[in-house]
Amino acid sequence: MDTALSIHLIKIAIYLIAFLFCSLGTSAVLWNSILNPKKPREALLFYFLITFALTYLVGSLFIAFLGIELWMK
Repeated sequence: MDTALSIHLIKIAIYLIAFLFCSLGTSAVLWNSILNPKKPREALLFYFLITFALTYLVGSLFIAFLGIELWMK
């Protein structure tokens, strides 16, 4: 397998795991007290934006911390 492909597959796996953890973490927040419950579409959009932003940040942190590019060289 090509090293560039394996690096991308590892990054995809890390981002998927980070998405699972971030979605579980953001589901613990009581969004009804923060958002307007009369506008469920906007609340769902906000929830997904927060989840995706946290996923990117946590995934990038793990990728930088583990140094995946250095493993494969």
